[in-house]
Amino acid sequence: MRTSEPIHEVEPTSAGDRSTAFQAMTNEPEHYSGTVLLVTAYALVWVILLGWLAMMWRKQSKLVGRIKEIEHAIEKAAHDRGVHEDR
Repeated sequence: MRTSEPIHEVEPTSAGDRSTAFQAMTNEPEHYSGTVLLVTAYALVWVILLGWLAMMWRKQSKLVGRIKEIEHAIEKAAHDRGVHEDR
């Protein structure tokens, strides 16, 4: 049976070596928690989605109001035209 030797990671010697493969920084503390970043990203997506839906709802409401105004104007014009034709 063969004994397993401990695996030693090779530290990159230059920035060029580090850019070709993922190497965690060993001397730097973590700036942001992955959990915080994930929750923030989901929250941002939901805020953008809800904002977009609110904007579409407002535009739809304005459009429905404008259509009602046009229908009312058409009905009034048809009624006025009918009144004038009877004379």
